[in-house]
Amino acid sequence: MIVRNFDFVRPGIGFLSKRFVVIPAAGKNARRRRNVRNTRKDVSLDELELDNKMDLNDPRELEFKLRQLREFTKNLQAQIRVADGVTKKEAAQQEMQDNGLSDEKEAQDTASLILSANTRDMRSTHDEVNLSNFILSAPGQAKKFLPQVLLERINDNELVLKSLINYRHRNWNILISKLHDCPEKLRGVSKRSLNTFLLSKINHISLESVQRLDFMLTDYVDNDDTKLTTAMYECLFLNLSNIKTAKNATTASKVLAHMETLLQRFDKAQNSEPEGQAMAQMNQFILNCCTKFASQVVDSSKMNYFLTKFREDYNILPNRENYTTIVQYYTKLGLGKQAWDVFATMKFLSAAHRPDAKTYASMLELCAKEKNYARAIDLYNEMTDLKIDPSTESLNALAKTLAITSGDPVSSEGKGESLRLLGWKYLHQNDDLVNLRGRNLESTIMTMMTLCAYDGDVGLARALYYKYITAKFADNLHRWKVKFGDTRNIDYKYIWMKSLNPFLFNYLMLAYANFLPNKLPLLMGFDKGAITRRNLINSVDYEHKFDQSENGVLGRLPMLPVSHLNSSTQILAESRAVWQFNLEFGGTVDIRAYPEHVSKSINQLLSSTSSLEGFTFDMLRQIADWKSNLINQNVLNIISLSSYLTIPIKLGDKTEFLLRFSEFSYDQQQLNDQISNVFTQTKRATLPSSLEFSQQVTGDSEAVGVGGSTNAAKFLYFLKHKVLRNSVLYEVAMKAAIKFKDVDLAKKTWESRGAFRKSSAFQRLAPNDRAAKDRTFAALMVDFFTSQEMYTDAMGIIMSSQRHIDWSYSMVKMLHNKLLEIEDGTSIRILLEIVNKRTKPGYKGAIGSN
Repeated sequence: MIVRNFDFVRPGIGFLSKRFVVIPAAGKNARRRRNVRNTRKDVSLDELELDNKMDLNDPRELEFKLRQLREFTKNLQAQIRVADGVTKKEAAQQEMQDNGLSDEKEAQDTASLILSANTRDMRSTHDEVNLSNFILSAPGQAKKFLPQVLLERINDNELVLKSLINYRHRNWNILISKLHDCPEKLRGVSKRSLNTFLLSKINHISLESVQRLDFMLTDYVDNDDTKLTTAMYECLFLNLSNIKTAKNATTASKVLAHMETLLQRFDKAQNSEPEGQAMAQMNQFILNCCTKFASQVVDSSKMNYFLTKFREDYNILPNRENYTTIVQYYTKLGLGKQAWDVFATMKFLSAAHRPDAKTYASMLELCAKEKNYARAIDLYNEMTDLKIDPSTESLNALAKTLAITSGDPVSSEGKGESLRLLGWKYLHQNDDLVNLRGRNLESTIMTMMTLCAYDGDVGLARALYYKYITAKFADNLHRWKVKFGDTRNIDYKYIWMKSLNPFLFNYLMLAYANFLPNKLPLLMGFDKGAITRRNLINSVDYEHKFDQSENGVLGRLPMLPVSHLNSSTQILAESRAVWQFNLEFGGTVDIRAYPEHVSKSINQLLSSTSSLEGFTFDMLRQIADWKSNLINQNVLNIISLSSYLTIPIKLGDKTEFLLRFSEFSYDQQQLNDQISNVFTQTKRATLPSSLEFSQQVTGDSEAVGVGGSTNAAKFLYFLKHKVLRNSVLYEVAMKAAIKFKDVDLAKKTWESRGAFRKSSAFQRLAPNDRAAKDRTFAALMVDFFTSQEMYTDAMGIIMSSQRHIDWSYSMVKMLHNKLLEIEDGTSIRILLEIVNKRTKPGYKGAIGSN
């Protein structure tokens, strides 16, 4: 174990206290050899010195030469790609000249247009040459994508080019539809052309297109399933496995049914195998497709069905990819033990089944869920010992595990800062990661923001968030303009909905909550990390001085125009602005506006029903419609709201907490009272032309100390941006009562939670979940009474609930320390006896009830 201390002096603040960083020991195993890396970027053939004799007994020299050869190979491949590009350019120029572009100047202009086609800033106007139209109108281009016989049946070369010219986003659906509507369909196409241009290329099509393709292939073989080839089965299964169900149970069941139908047709064809005819074969690839989709839809029965059928009927056992899919499946279900068992099995089956970087990345993600940093570090050491190069996914998963674990004092064993520092060091093993280059940028930014969030590094967290969201908005705006041009007005609400990321937003809120004005960011104690942090922060233009984009004001995040926030007031102001900005789809909706048609809508609901139950049902449905249309539901949830409410608690601003708590959450009883009052008073008198019922706000507003009157219609309408309080929010309110030592807030939170326990939402929870939530709230009540020096009441809660709650020392630590201070030996003895009891935890009591 290494202990380092740092002294810091920040301009304008003065001397800051020392921060001790404890780096966990490597473990009991022998110390690993350092990886020998060739840090030079350019390696020439002369520098390799292949004629010199090497010491074959020196592993360092061998490793160094091997890395030099790899680097030289990469450089050679890059040069070959450049040469191929020049060759293709010359071929394109020659083809243009053969097609009538013989004028030398015209050919040069056309070639330069082609070379600049990949630049993103090129915009075609009415006065400039439209490169897309030029490419689409060039003769013979469509033959590169489809054979002549299919082009004649589609009879629209421009459509073929538009659908297939972008290899990253090819649209096969419309071409399959065209071929399906053609009378000949695929008949008469040679098997070679079918395999080359269709079966090996078609991907990411809809379920309807898969069904049409299946019909055309069946028609192609004259409805004889024995003539279906392996390539046909592979194409169908691949596209079925790539269908995104997006939690659509109907689509998932249809895909699984189609897979089973294909397997049944294959079995039937095998049983009637004609002599002398080569039959299709089931293979590992098709099993991979089946298990992949079963894992995606989390269907245990289908997963077992596919594995059993392929093993028993086709004698195909799972390979490495299958086992990795199964590991990911168990991880998704939260079945950690089963995932670890499969992982252990892979290591001992054979070399072909040995886990690869993808499998290790999956296991590291499981470590993050289990908050097991020691096991995650062991997995990483195991990868290096086995000479498996850590992928970007592996490093991100490892660093994220260390970050998440550091936020839990129990799981981190009091080494939170050390784990976060270690996470940054792992990320810095790959320069592309910390410099935000390469692929998986979203995952990397997510990992870095997790580390920032638990360390309270607001400066870096807001810079990362700004860079990602701004870039995402610009990309989505560009896609919109390319797709619609000037034919449609820009829908900024839709663009912001696609751009805002709720996970990054929640980590930004956590960073705000953990901010301390006198705390220096941990990353500044790490030399490479300090450079990375400075470069990322300085790359953000909060003042928009150099913003030359076309986004305008509607494309800007509402962040303060400073690189560093130094006060609690700035944190509260910016967090409030960013929160509302995300709820309002980038400011395109005003959540505090009250449209005139709202009162009329509620009156119509009142006039169309004669019972309170019917009006309640219609009103809740109307509120749900307002929520879905006017509020960003990806942000308005319990997790994000808890982080948002935690900010004023940790920064010590009671008024701000009460305002946020009342504006964005409500009690079930409060809703019931308002609906009942509106319905009763309306039916008691003649239906008014507009609702003007002034009701005294009960429940929440009174609980948080915000009184006054409000219009009933406004109250019901403003529920669109409020969350129904549950156990989590009551725990947050109790933490606020502890922080601010507010007895009234604690009492009313206790009473409100007691009413919530009787609701159907709480009663529907599993008994273990109800017991766990009661246990957490009881511990908070003990801490509150302890903070108020009401030790008798705190002991009363523990003693009265000891039969129903398994009290641990961490739950009563604050009380125990206070009892030690006042030397209350009797209470200490009783408390320790309860904590040290070895009885099975049960669930019989009611914590938080009246």
